[in-house]
Amino acid sequence: MIINVAHTKGGVGKTTIAVNLAIEMNSDLFDLDNQNSSYNFSLLSNIDRPINFWKDRDMLKDIIKTYRDNPDKNIIIDSGGYDSNVSREIILNSNLIITPITVSQTEVDGLQKFYSENVEIALKANPYIKPYILLNRINYYDQKDAEDLITFIKSEIPDYKVLSTALGARKDFKKAFSEGKSVVEYNKSSPASQEITGLVEEIYTIIQNIKEKKLWNSQKKIPLQNKKEKNI
Repeated sequence: MIINVAHTKGGVGKTTIAVNLAIEMNSDLFDLDNQNSSYNFSLLSNIDRPINFWKDRDMLKDIIKTYRDNPDKNIIIDSGGYDSNVSREIILNSNLIITPITVSQTEVDGLQKFYSENVEIALKANPYIKPYILLNRINYYDQKDAEDLITFIKSEIPDYKVLSTALGARKDFKKAFSEGKSVVEYNKSSPASQEITGLVEEIYTIIQNIKEKKLWNSQKKIPLQNKKEKNI
């Protein structure tokens, strides 16, 4: 299955989340960001992992064929913080979309824009996509604002579901990333590690539900088109 960590807004934590999910789920990762941060992360460590980090866009058609209709094999997509033909078509071909946001009005505005210009359009063509919000970099004093944000999403953007797991604003995420490690590899007993473990468990539950309903077989095949990139 294709698990797409996607948002056209930069700086929301997509790469950190994507690499942690890939490592803890033993899943391959494709870096769709022009900065290649996920791919470069894989070069920081000499840890031997049974997963691949890719960035060659010529592979995308084969990746869709290999992963989208396979309920037992996952790939994590680290989408770039921009809008493009390729990123839209990957959204269209995703089984699961995870959009990280923090608590602020700017984030709400960015989410609404991403939804209306990307996710909503994709859902009209492929209603089997499962879009989820991941609250990221949440502090203790953000709790009330986070509750208000969840209420707003349920009311105004009901196609999105909010994941029960939230990630805190924790230094271990940056420290682990700088060493080419997941937070679990960096400090297995840390709160950040527990949050990622909880997120992985929640994603597996969603995947199991998709498998039981065989939703991947119901999806229309939508091949990548050979278009010139724009807005990159």
